[in-house]
Amino acid sequence: MWKIGCICMGVGMLFLVAGCPPPADPCDDVECAEGETCVDGVCETDVVACDPECADGETCVDGVCETDVVACDPECAEGETCVDGVCEADPCETDVDCDNGDFCDGAETCDVDSGDCMDGEAPCTDDQVCDEENDACDTVCADDNPCADDGDDCTDVACTDGVCVTSNNTADCDDGDVCTDGDVCGDGACAGAAIDGCCETDADCAEGEVCDADTNTCGPAPVEGCTDDIDCDDGLFCTGTETCDLDTGDCVDGTSPCTEGQDCDETDGCTTPCADATECDDGNDCTDDDCVDGVCASTDNAADCDDGDACTSGDVCADGACGGTADEGCCESDDDCDTEAGEVCGGIDPDTGLGTCSGG
Repeated sequence: MWKIGCICMGVGMLFLVAGCPPPADPCDDVECAEGETCVDGVCETDVVACDPECADGETCVDGVCETDVVACDPECAEGETCVDGVCEADPCETDVDCDNGDFCDGAETCDVDSGDCMDGEAPCTDDQVCDEENDACDTVCADDNPCADDGDDCTDVACTDGVCVTSNNTADCDDGDVCTDGDVCGDGACAGAAIDGCCETDADCAEGEVCDADTNTCGPAPVEGCTDDIDCDDGLFCTGTETCDLDTGDCVDGTSPCTEGQDCDETDGCTTPCADATECDDGNDCTDDDCVDGVCASTDNAADCDDGDACTSGDVCADGACGGTADEGCCESDDDCDTEAGEVCGGIDPDTGLGTCSGG
């Protein structure tokens, strides 16, 4: 620009006449942050050079040589990572990560230690041809190499175009289920119609019922509890003989073995309290009764007695009971004779009612 009294040139040009003020610097009023420099009034990031210079395939970034990133074209698929322009498989974690979906390659597995996928083992044998479309191994066959039976009653195996072909049939079969009948093959499997009310396990029955393995039918569950009188015996004399109610499985208390007025003792049995011997007559001629320490006590005797049997004589007490010697041949009825030998009671005296066994 021009100014009166002096000649000035624009910024960056030589002053021709003394006395002209210097031109204004565009960075005078600009404050840049650390790491920046003002250039023509604009703050720019300082450029840090790399020393030594970067090699081919590297770029200088803030004084550091960094390897150039090479993109992959086309982009990598899922499960792959781009490394220097090449798509590489990501490390596997499970066998599923390694499955390529091809039946004929077998089942690939994952080596979790290395992250590498391991090839699978071919599913077919040397004498088979792998059929990827049907996920099957076809066996090679010929007139002199017929197909073997596959052991399945519901399939037929035939040699077709040099390979063994398996097809389903509708033959009668046995599905091994006792609760089905009319078993027949369908879609390569054997099945029958369910038999109403049949069971194999308790799970096949209604609540509260169990399956009888012998008849394969459901029935009431057995009663839990006792199954015999012996299950209820508490071993105590004074509680009597306990019994088992088979319908409910419950034990039924026994009846005290002692009569009214008696006391029961587990050691001494049934005892009768008394004041003197007159209160202790048990009605048995073969015992001597006495009151001892306030309790009736009976002692067996050997007194003469009558056992009530007209065909015995010399009746005498022993072990608290009366008994005599049987009179040979004496009888009151045929029951007293050896009826198996053909004996009968005859000659019965109307006054005594006694007769003699004879016959046979």
